[in-house]
Amino acid sequence: MTELLCQRRADGVAWLTINREERRNALSDSLIAEMLSVFVSLEQDPAVRVVCLTGAGKKAFSSGADLGSGFSGGEDPTAGTKAYAKLLQAMQSFSKPTVARVNGLALGGGMGLMLACDIVIAQEDAKIGTPEVRVGLFPMMISPLILQQMPRKAAMRMILCGERLSAQEALAYHLVNQVVPAEALDQAVEGVLKALLGGGPLAQQEGKRAMRAVAGRPFEEAVEELAAALYKLIQTEDAMEGIAAFMEKREPSWKGR
Repeated sequence: MTELLCQRRADGVAWLTINREERRNALSDSLIAEMLSVFVSLEQDPAVRVVCLTGAGKKAFSSGADLGSGFSGGEDPTAGTKAYAKLLQAMQSFSKPTVARVNGLALGGGMGLMLACDIVIAQEDAKIGTPEVRVGLFPMMISPLILQQMPRKAAMRMILCGERLSAQEALAYHLVNQVVPAEALDQAVEGVLKALLGGGPLAQQEGKRAMRAVAGRPFEEAVEELAAALYKLIQTEDAMEGIAAFMEKREPSWKGR
């Protein structure tokens, strides 16, 4: 059975499920390679508007690297870490909106996948953190994402002590967008997916690219580039349709062009 289930829904949502419930959806070399291939494929699929990532079962989103089944083994001992780095890069550069449905543990590399998504909905009993130091390792590749999204002092305590945050603590640190009871998780996720599908796909994709391109740039330089990006977007069919639909008080019909 595949380690990653990919369901392309008719409404434009691609639902990715890490399918290793018996291993708490831990990340093996083969799973990482499959995820990377799928994200590349979904980027190029015009029928896909949004990607939602979750884990199989009711206990874990992903517990991180599968140290017990040869993670980073084989002829090249660095292959697993290099592949995971490429996966994070692919998710960060992915132009379409991404949603993480956190249905339990999100630890180490699993936390990295969560942080690489645009929007995160977590159930209230989820645990999120970086236990790597407890086995003599360190969350090297996900540390930039952590420090981008979390206050440094809190991040260093979590990382250096190998702590797990509660969902509410993760919410307070802005690592997740919403925390809900487990029985309300699917409803909350579907609400976000519906809202994303209501927006213009080209606006979302070009907006993500533009924001990524100016990240860390001086304001004067960034705002000039963003103004140019907005001007290009105004010329698109979707922008014209969106404005017309607003004036006519109807739902827009997006073309993605």
